Amino acid sequence: MSFSQEFATITTNKMNKRKKQSSLPPPSLTASKVSSLSFHLLVSMSQRGNPVLSAITNVPYTFMDLVPDFVFGTINNNRDTADISCSACALFLSLKFHLLTPNYIVSRVNMLNRDSRYTNDYTDDDLLKQNNNVAMTTKKLKSKIIPRVLLLLVDRDDYATEVSKLSTFCLSPTVNLSLVCAFSPKEVARYLEGFKLYERKGPEIISGMGKALERKTFDERVENVLKTAKGINKTDTAQLNSSFKSFKNIATASIEELSLMDGMGEVKVKRLFAAMNQPFVNKSS
Repeated sequence: MSFSQEFATITTNKMNKRKKQSSLPPPSLTASKVSSLSFHLLVSMSQRGNPVLSAITNVPYTFMDLVPDFVFGTINNNRDTADISCSACALFLSLKFHLLTPNYIVSRVNMLNRDSRYTNDYTDDDLLKQNNNVAMTTKKLKSKIIPRVLLLLVDRDDYATEVSKLSTFCLSPTVNLSLVCAFSPKEVARYLEGFKLYERKGPEIISGMGKALERKTFDERVENVLKTAKGINKTDTAQLNSSFKSFKNIATASIEELSLMDGMGEVKVKRLFAAMNQPFVNKSS
């Protein structure tokens, strides 16, 4: 047998071995493995090689066969990795790539809308006629039941017009995407990490108060507001609450009415009245 024949035989055997291995079913995940994936950002296989991934350092990520590019959620079934509880999902788009292939994002949205895990039945089929940008292949329109984000990497200097067009596209009822712009792969990575780290956090986290705000009663919150006026103390706020019965009545009280409070002199009254009536707009130039 010649060298070329032997080489061809070896190559054929290797290819057959690879095909046999690839045809084997994937091993089922153990319960502990599934539990650990709860803390992982789920990444589509199509994103392999994306420079954004090398900038993700604060959360682990795992490649999976996904419709979106990124999924924030958990795997429910250790025997079925497609059984995912999705709290949010994201598509990734480079502005340079979008200008070369403008129909790409349209097709991705169509794929997303056909997957029930990332969409919900909409109420009105007639809305389909109002949007000529996305060609829906199903009879019913789809609408989000979870936050859906378009992460746009702005990698061009002249971006204003195209970003404006994409913003309009995202607002379409058949698209339902929240446009988030980033100007470097590292910034995209920070957004992804933030979405994952805060996926189970409540809206109170945005206020900066968190649990401290939840533990406060209404009277305590009113007290905190009133004490922002210089000189007003806890005793003053208790008297104001007792006399006026509501925060609205305190806010709309006149100087004469506030002056009737024991322990509140002229200076305190004027400061509190100014705090409640001074406009928020600074008119000084």
